[in-house]
Amino acid sequence: MITATIPASSSNQTGEQNFSGTLSSVLGSTFTIAVTGAATVGFHLEVPHGGTITFEGSWDGVEWNTITMREMGTNGYVTTSAVEHEDYIGSCSSFIYIRFRTSVGGSTDGRVYGRFSRNVSTLEGIEHGNMPHKVGVDVKAQWFHYSSVATNGTLALPTVDHKKLVVSDLHFTISDASSLVTFSDGSLADNNLIFRGNLKPTGGASIFVPISFSLPHVFVGTNRPLCFSQTGAATVDGVVHYYESE
Repeated sequence: MITATIPASSSNQTGEQNFSGTLSSVLGSTFTIAVTGAATVGFHLEVPHGGTITFEGSWDGVEWNTITMREMGTNGYVTTSAVEHEDYIGSCSSFIYIRFRTSVGGSTDGRVYGRFSRNVSTLEGIEHGNMPHKVGVDVKAQWFHYSSVATNGTLALPTVDHKKLVVSDLHFTISDASSLVTFSDGSLADNNLIFRGNLKPTGGASIFVPISFSLPHVFVGTNRPLCFSQTGAATVDGVVHYYESE
C-alpha cells in the first residue's frame, strides 16, 4: 500500500490553495490534502487506467468517511469515480483533510489537480438541501404484502453493519376489513411507532395512506425489521423507501 504524506494543517490556514498529485494505481493507495479553513474544493481527476477512486474526508486524519462530489460532466452526485478524465466540485466544510483513495487498482497511475477555497459554493447549499438520492445516497424500496390471514408480520430491511437504517416514506393500501394498523421499528413490543391508525374501508373499497417524513425516521439499531400488526383481517399492500446512514 502506498500512502501519500498528510500535509501540515493549522487553524490559521488561509483556505485558498492550489494542489496537485499523483494517484497511484496500487490498490489502497491514497493522496491526501489538508483543507483547514476551506469550504469548497474543485478538481480535475485522471483516474488510474482501469481503476476507481473513492472520495473521503476526515476531521482528525484517523477516521475517514466517504464524501459526495458533483461530477460536472453528468451533473450527478458521486462518491467514487472510474472516469479517466472528469471535473468535480463539492463541499469540504468542517474537514481537516480530504483524500483520494484507490479503491480499485489500475494498470497505470493517475493524477489530480485543483483548488480549494474558503468561499462557499452555491452548490454546497443545494447539496445540503437535497433529498438523499441527490447527494450520493442509495435509496432503496421494499414492497410488502400481508394477506387477510396474517395479522402480524415482519419485513426485513437489511442494512450494512454499523450503519443506521433511515425510513424516508411509507405508502400502503388497506382493504376488505376495518382494522387498527400499526407499523413499528424493531418489534411491536418496542413501541417505537412509525404509524398507528384506525382504518375503516367500507363496501369493499380500499384506503391509500401515503406517509412522507419531514424528518426521516431513524431505526434505533442496525439490521432492524419493519414490523406490522392489525386488529382485523385486512389485506395490506405497500412500499417503504429507506436508505443507510453512518
